[in-house]
Amino acid sequence: MSELRVNSIRSVSGSSSIAIGNDGSLDVPGGLTVAGKDVSGGGLESGPSSERPTAAPNVLRWNTSTEVLETYFPFSTNQSDPGWVAVGGRNLLARVIRNDAWSSCDIRWGESDNRNSKYYGYEIEATFYEPSSANRNMYARWIRGDSSVDSGNNYRWSYEWIHSNDGISRHNARPTTYFPISTSNNGSYQLRSNGEATLRTSIKMSNCPNASTAERWSFTVHSGGDSEQDGFYMVGGGVWRCPFRKNSNAYPLNGIRFYLSGGTMRGTTGPNTIISVFGISGYETENMGYVTVG
Repeated sequence: MSELRVNSIRSVSGSSSIAIGNDGSLDVPGGLTVAGKDVSGGGLESGPSSERPTAAPNVLRWNTSTEVLETYFPFSTNQSDPGWVAVGGRNLLARVIRNDAWSSCDIRWGESDNRNSKYYGYEIEATFYEPSSANRNMYARWIRGDSSVDSGNNYRWSYEWIHSNDGISRHNARPTTYFPISTSNNGSYQLRSNGEATLRTSIKMSNCPNASTAERWSFTVHSGGDSEQDGFYMVGGGVWRCPFRKNSNAYPLNGIRFYLSGGTMRGTTGPNTIISVFGISGYETENMGYVTVG
């Protein structure tokens, strides 16, 4: 068996050499290009949507147009459409971790944060420590594609609150200027402040943008945690009429603002607020056909 032993490689006209270590490692000073792609950062292909390879399910790539680590979903049947999707089915768009005594907290993505991450389906997971004083409630408002927080009468919703001590109560509103994250219609059922309490919420939001009049986003909210009446669970949903239209054919949603009514979040050494926002794979704006901006 023949063997070629060298410690460097250099082109005839080049000024730099590829150094070969005793362990087989390569030091490539000018970067590494494979099939015309720069893979110096570890071998992962990157580029815009227009440079995607053709139907390649074995490829992982960073999409610089949509800010997504994506792969190709190849299954084409009567029940499934193939296409480029986020790895794992969801794309983390934004995250917030805080420990200060806030009364309102924003998390933004997409155009309102100069980002390309634009979807028509979102999931928001959030956990909060307790307020600094009892009998407070939490609510939220959506942030439009032009960065404005919508405080208009554009929210319509219906909820059930289930408390561990006395069962179910209901609350609904139309129209109003917010939507609830915790019990909002009775002070004796609001958030507890005892040095131990927490609140978690899961929000899903989506739209089906098939016309220039598709301005209403549907949402669901599931929350649970400590209240003045012990543990509670809240389930509800509704619709938000987005008052901002982009390029005559889209009503983008690009953020959310949480509020603690009448008080502040208790400041802590560790985190008192953890929020993650995900874009749902398959809801990417660029795949919507009719809609060009989201």
